[in-house]
Amino acid sequence: MWLQIKNRNFWVVLIADLVLVGLSYGGAYLIRFEGDIPEPYFSGFIQTLWWVVAVKMVCLIVFGVYKGMWRYTSIQDLRKLITATVFSSAIIVCILVLSVRFQGFPRSVFVIDFLLFFLLVCGFRVAIRLYYQKKDRKFFLTFPGLKNGDYTKILIIGAGDAGEKTLREIRDNKSLLYRVVGFIDDAPGKTGRTIHGVPVIGPLSALHQSVMNNAIDEIIIAVPSATGEQMRLFVDACKTTGVKYKTLPGIGEIIDGRVSLKALRDVSFKDLLGRPAVKLDSEGILNYLESKCVLVTGAGGSIGSELCRQIVRFHPENLILYDANEAALYDIQIELGQRVASQRLTAILGGVQNEPLLEMVFKQHRPDIVFHAAAYKHVPLVEQNPWQGMLNNVLGTQCVLKACVKHQTDQFVLVSTDKAVR
Repeated sequence: MWLQIKNRNFWVVLIADLVLVGLSYGGAYLIRFEGDIPEPYFSGFIQTLWWVVAVKMVCLIVFGVYKGMWRYTSIQDLRKLITATVFSSAIIVCILVLSVRFQGFPRSVFVIDFLLFFLLVCGFRVAIRLYYQKKDRKFFLTFPGLKNGDYTKILIIGAGDAGEKTLREIRDNKSLLYRVVGFIDDAPGKTGRTIHGVPVIGPLSALHQSVMNNAIDEIIIAVPSATGEQMRLFVDACKTTGVKYKTLPGIGEIIDGRVSLKALRDVSFKDLLGRPAVKLDSEGILNYLESKCVLVTGAGGSIGSELCRQIVRFHPENLILYDANEAALYDIQIELGQRVASQRLTAILGGVQNEPLLEMVFKQHRPDIVFHAAAYKHVPLVEQNPWQGMLNNVLGTQCVLKACVKHQTDQFVLVSTDKAVR
């Protein structure tokens, strides 16, 4: 409070409140007597004016009304103002009852004074906030009349708490040249209503048409409690519009109080899972692979190639790329050769059924870890060619296992599903 006394704005607001408190009390008398206050009542008004003003000002100070920054007036600030108004009026009434039993003072004056006092002081605070919003030129970005190139048109999916907070921050943030055109929400009761003057246009099915009609530049998904299935519906609807779309963080981050426009990000796979993403134990994987000789069979395939891309991140001493497909093996060798030294990569062209070749590779390189991904995975195709599937997937696996056992490989990992890289 003492620091505020040194603030020039504090004194401006304090003096303004003094004037408003006096006006509310005098205005209550004028309204009660329709502008012509009888002499006895006028004398009572003059005698009580100074201490009525003093009581109200003390209550405003005691209840922390002057601690807030009025350019950011909130519901909490208005609650403090209501509390100060109620207590000050109650104190004034008690003083009059105990001192003169209300003789010479119309009771209706104090009811009118209560209402006028709150309306004037509250209206003054709201006017301060509107002034700063206008000064920053952001308040008017949500209204028509600006040139189309001056701002980015935004459509918000979700007319709940997160959507409302997003709208408020867009309006209040000086650095954002955004204009929120409308909300999209599937709740039937919200369609046609407004949030801070911005309409709820309709359900998700109206998204595409709304984007076209309003020339929307970007969509914000403001439903942090959405499940993975709901998020997929939102994303699919956004994709049909052809415009950029972003999302707010999850509900956990909202509880932590970290939701803001700075937290907006592109939709990621984590939003579509419906569960928290699994975090890799990078340190454990590093200890597992670093300075080891690693052999990956089927290294040119969709599964094996992705395994190789991830393995090289953890600095193996040597990565052996083993595949029967020449073109695929060459592609992954060239790709990885741009990321690691060539002496740390060895490309072996051959099938996993070739036992002499496997014997030579294991004898020469002595792999510590083997990832076996050399398997046919397209079920309908393998069903049409069962003997080839048996030869590669079953007998090929047996050949690799025998080589691992013979040369005492530390670990053999059978990659049994293509979900390993999805």
